[in-house]
Order: sequence, then C-alpha cells, then structure tokens
Amino acid sequence: MGAISSRRQSYHSEAEKSTNIRDAHPKPTNSILRAFGIGDSTLTESVFHALRARHREQWRDYTRLLNAELLERAPGLYTRLAIEVLLGQSEVINPRVAAAMREWEKVRTAPPAPHAIAGRRHHGDAALPFLDPVPELHAVQSNSTDRFARNLLLWPRDLVELAGFGGEMDRAVQMPGWTNVWTTPIQNRIDMLSTGVNTTVGVRVLGRRSEDVARASEDIAALLKTLPGSADVIADPVRGKGYLEVVPDREKMARLGVDSAAVSDAVEMALGGRIATNTVEGRERYPVRVVYARTHREDEETIRQLPIPLRSASGVAHVPLYAVANVRVTEGPAAIKGENGELRNCVRLNVRGRDSGEFVDSARQAVAAGVHLPEGVHVEWTGQFEQEARASRTLTLAIPAVVALIFLIL
Repeated sequence: MGAISSRRQSYHSEAEKSTNIRDAHPKPTNSILRAFGIGDSTLTESVFHALRARHREQWRDYTRLLNAELLERAPGLYTRLAIEVLLGQSEVINPRVAAAMREWEKVRTAPPAPHAIAGRRHHGDAALPFLDPVPELHAVQSNSTDRFARNLLLWPRDLVELAGFGGEMDRAVQMPGWTNVWTTPIQNRIDMLSTGVNTTVGVRVLGRRSEDVARASEDIAALLKTLPGSADVIADPVRGKGYLEVVPDREKMARLGVDSAAVSDAVEMALGGRIATNTVEGRERYPVRVVYARTHREDEETIRQLPIPLRSASGVAHVPLYAVANVRVTEGPAAIKGENGELRNCVRLNVRGRDSGEFVDSARQAVAAGVHLPEGVHVEWTGQFEQEARASRTLTLAIPAVVALIFLIL
C-alpha cells in the first residue's frame, strides 16, 4: 500500500508540473485572440488601458473647466475689445480716456520682455504692467457686459470647422500668393520628409535652366486651376529678390588704364571682405577679415562711388566704380532649390470634392496634353495622395488575410 501511495503522489506531482509548464507557455492561439481583443489581457495591457481611461477622464474634466472659464470671461473680454475698437474710430475728448488709450497702445507695441533664468528665456515670470482703471470706461463696460452675458451662448466647435479647409480660420486668414495648409506639426514634418510638400498634390518640376523651370511651373499651375476639384493652386515663386550686379566695362577700363583684377578686388573687399590674417587662441584659430565700413557699402549709390586704383606713373590715382563698370540691382531667385543635380520648383494644390487618386490621373493626362515642357524639363507627381494610395494597396492585401485568419482560428 505504501508503494502504491508513493506512486500516486509522484504521478500527481508530475501532472501538476506539466500543467504549470503549459500555463507558463500559452498556446499561440491565445496570443492571436488577444491581438483581436478576445481573451484575457496581460498586466501591461491592463495598466495601459487603465492609464488611457484615466487620461481621458482628466482631459474631460479639464475641458469642462476650460469651457466654464470661457463662459465667464468671454462677455467682459468681448465688450472690452468692442469699446477699444469704437474708441479707436472716434475722437476722444476726455483727457483721462485719451491717456489710457495711449498706455494701452504702448503696452501692446512694447510688451514686457521675459526674464532670463540660467541661460534660458522664461516666459512665465514676465511681470504684467499695471494700468490705472478708467472709471468712465469701467461703468460702460460693466453695463454692457451684464446685458451681453444674459443672451450669450457658447458651444464647442469641431477642429475641421475652425482650421479645416473652408473653415472659419481659412476664410479669415487669406493672403495673396499663399496657400493655407492646416495640419499638425508632426504630420507636417512627416509629409515634408517623405514627399517634400504638405498639400494633397504636389508637382515637382525639374530642369537645368531656372527660366525653363519657372515658365513650366507657371504653365502647369494655370492648367491645373481649370480642372474640377482643384483648389489653392499656386506655383512657388522663383524670382522676387534683388541682387546687386557689377558688370565691368572693358572699353572704359582700357581707356582709363584700370585692371580687371583691381575692380574685382575692390568689390570683394567692400562687400564680402578679405581675410588678412589669422589669430591663434589656444587650439582655436579665427580669421581676421578686413571689410569696408558700412557707410561705404550700405546702398547702390554708395557702392557706385567705390574708389578703383589706376595704373599711373605719376602716382596713385583713383576713379569711382561707376566710371569703369555698370552697377545695378537686378531681380533674381529668392531661393535656389535642387534635387538630383537639377533645379527644382514645386506646384502645390489641394483637392476638394473629388478623389485625390482620380484627380491625379486626370491631371497627368491634362498636363501631358496641354503643357509643352522645354527641353530638359520633366515633372514628378507627389503629395499626400501617395500615402493614401500606399494605404489602399496595403489594405487590399491585409483585409483578406485578416478575414482568412479569423476563419482559420474559428
């Protein structure tokens, strides 16, 4: 009997060990079920879900508190701004009110500077200026605030209604030559790194000559504006910056006896400066650059008067720069952009009320048929629609695989 009992105990202990081993290494099916939200969750998943629920609860409390503060402060702020606008458009007779308005303008044009703490600019400790209250305006504002607060109703607005395309901010913030792109900082950074543009569609125009690239970009932008669904079409401006151009006149230089090297040296010394020597401080070396004083190079007319030395046997003589060269300000590129050894310019646009992939297909055909590209110029299509197309291809493969896997598990 003792031998039989000992064998039974050993059998039960082996069974418990095998059960513990099976629990410590769950079947792959359990992991797959947890991935689809079915089955028991791990400790990490439970903690994550609890923290996310707590974060949402605190965010709702903060939003509720912020809405209450807005409802309390909005009437007074609105009436104060309305009174300031009316005073700015009227003739103020009261000297105390006029003095208060001057103080308001002074504070707005020169706000208090932030304090520097341990090498950092700290904006939170900036002292707010104290403005004396104006009894006449205070009484008017109090009465207006009380009457306005009785009929005031505030309701939350969605982000798309405020900062979306065609929203309130999009209608209020309009500037000629610019396109509004409402996005988040992280999304904008990812879009710029992946495609180079932050709009729905972007056309990269590549070529060898800046004039050809600029003309092709303008022609493509003009054609895309006529297509249905296109919005905010704009080609990046290539030109728009002034350049100082100095062109030596060789006939005048030969007549006056001036070397071309003397003209180049004088212009280089006046505008860019020249390294005369280097100073050594420990293990560091710093170049010492000699340049003309700012009064001798501050504008086009001053540069015309730069002295240029002559080849004269009687002594050193000088002539002004305008006597041996043409000095003028010409319009040049504001920025030179390149890609793969070619000059690049972008045409940016957004798509409204139409599928972006369908729009790009029709736009490719329209540009190929209606725009004559100069020799050496070609275009590439990019933008956010590439991410949508990539996601569509991924989902085309992933959805059938997931459905098949669910049926296989079941």
